[in-house]
This record gives sequence, C-alpha cells and structure tokens, in this order.
Amino acid sequence: MSQKKLPSVDTYTVIYNKIKGLSVILYGEPGIGKSYFCAHLCRKAYELTQRRALYIALDENLKTDYGKQLRRIANAEWKEIEGYSDLWVYIATQLALDATEKSIVIIDSLTAVQEEVISKLTGPEDPRLTMIMSRFATLVSKTVARIAHKLNIPVIIITHPTTLFRQSPIWETNMKPAFMGRAMKNIDLVVEYFITQKGKRVLKVRLFRDVDKKPPFDYIYID
Repeated sequence: MSQKKLPSVDTYTVIYNKIKGLSVILYGEPGIGKSYFCAHLCRKAYELTQRRALYIALDENLKTDYGKQLRRIANAEWKEIEGYSDLWVYIATQLALDATEKSIVIIDSLTAVQEEVISKLTGPEDPRLTMIMSRFATLVSKTVARIAHKLNIPVIIITHPTTLFRQSPIWETNMKPAFMGRAMKNIDLVVEYFITQKGKRVLKVRLFRDVDKKPPFDYIYID
C-alpha cells in the first residue's frame, strides 16, 4: 500500500510556529536581507492568523522606496517613529496596546537608535553611550518579552552585530556583550541571520534563555 504524501509546509510557516510566543533578537551584517525576511514573515503571519503584523520602522532606509517595497510585502500596520526619545515613550506607554490583536511585532532596528545616540555624543567611545543604551535595551527587552508571552506572538528585534558585541559577529570568538547584549538575559531567543558561501540564507540559534528546554530549532535554511 502506497503511503499518502503529506502536504509540504513552507519555511516561513515553520519559522513562525517555532518562534510563536517568544521574544527574539535577530542579528546579522548590514544589507543581507534581515528586513526583507521579516517583511515576508509578517505576510505569512497574516495568512496564518488573519491578523496583521505591527512593523515599527526606525531605520532611515525604511523611509525610502525600499521601505515602500517592504510595506507592500509585509501587509502590516506600519509605524514610523522619529527619534530615540519618541521611541522610548512609545515602548513604555503604547507598544503593548498596539500589539493587541496583532500576529507578530517587528522592531527594525535598534542599531538606528544606537547611531542616533552616538551622533549626539562625542563618538562611539563616549562612556555615556553604554549607560544610555544599556538602560534603553533593558526597557525594550523586558517589554517585548512580556508582550510575546502574554499575547503568544513572536516579537522580533532586528539589530547589527555591533549592537550586541564588541568584536566580530563570529560567536565562537571571545566576545564581550555591548549595548543590547547586556539585556539579552530578558530575551528568549538570539538568532543570527547570515548567508553561506553558496548563497544560502540561514537562521542559526545562538542563545536560548530557557535552559530546561531545547531551542525551537538549531538552524533553518530559508531558501
């Protein structure tokens, strides 16, 4: 007797179901497609739940034609926030309310906050930078974790490796946490997004906070 062929499940459905209810940091080098990936994940989340995503756009490049393209792909409620101070107030007072009845929340990206703060200080070596970013990262990570757990939706924070670590993004090296890295204890899952030498896009779990459970996945090829 021939076995029934099971229907295939697309990669974005698998990813969404595996990170549902988790707060996630998604990091990777600039320009490799983190925002593009998240836009497609938003679209898939809508297809699965019939609830739109909330996409919080902070980077300047999201206000260009590229951002318009992502908005069309994501089919999300798109919220552009200007400036670090406005973002602080929004996260502290409004984010939890706006996330209600949403399928997923994307914050893109905290590196934009870091760059703005640096521009207002004497440079990246200014000791005030660490203090400001650490306080802000703690607020963000605690808030998104609470939202993810309460609403049972994924909340993804996009960032560059330099916002997390002081050295190169190669996890195996002896790196010290920087900025958002100090608040990782409040985040459920830290995932690296990278492209292999053969051009394959990969998600790789680098940290899972719940030591009593297995990570939702080790790595996933998106292509």
